[in-house]
Amino acid sequence: EVLEREETKFRQTLEKGLKLLDEATGGLGEGDALPGETAFRLYDTYGFPYDLTEDALRAARQRERALLDSMHDAAFLMDAQGRYIAVNRAFAGLTGREPDAIVGQADEAIFDADPVASRRERRELAIAGRTTMRFEYRAGSGDDAAWMESVKTPLFDADGKLTGIAGTARDITARKLAEGRMFESEQRFRSAFDHAATGMCM
Repeated sequence: EVLEREETKFRQTLEKGLKLLDEATGGLGEGDALPGETAFRLYDTYGFPYDLTEDALRAARQRERALLDSMHDAAFLMDAQGRYIAVNRAFAGLTGREPDAIVGQADEAIFDADPVASRRERRELAIAGRTTMRFEYRAGSGDDAAWMESVKTPLFDADGKLTGIAGTARDITARKLAEGRMFESEQRFRSAFDHAATGMCM
């Protein structure tokens, strides 16, 4: 019975430590170090050795990168301050940069002024709603313009505090053009039907 209580206590301590580690690593970007205060607390309170903590941090970053790179859509993770924590190659391809050159940066260092304002507005709407939100918008101008669909998901900790934003984006130009052609076809059919009906009444 004593052994069982000790095992239960150990599991509870471990779970609390893992939760703290997960919350601490959630806002860190590629190459960022775990704050010394957090590392000491994990060691002193929960018994996490420093090297184990650093290994867990590296493993968390690798898992995030692998998960994002497995997605066809452009995808990113951003901290609560608006800095990119991780991006996949599809997202990096939209910027003409390597993923590692984006991590740690904010939108202002990557995009032009107008896209930055639009991206911030979409993020703020999702954060204010505290829910996943989907947006469709035109990106670019002239022959290079494209229709994009983006999804923003605000991330909160157990206390309801914002810890970051997860998002994806995809090019939906082909779908929008197909919808436009279908609408035009329906309009032509409706117009022809209305004229035919008018002719029959006469």
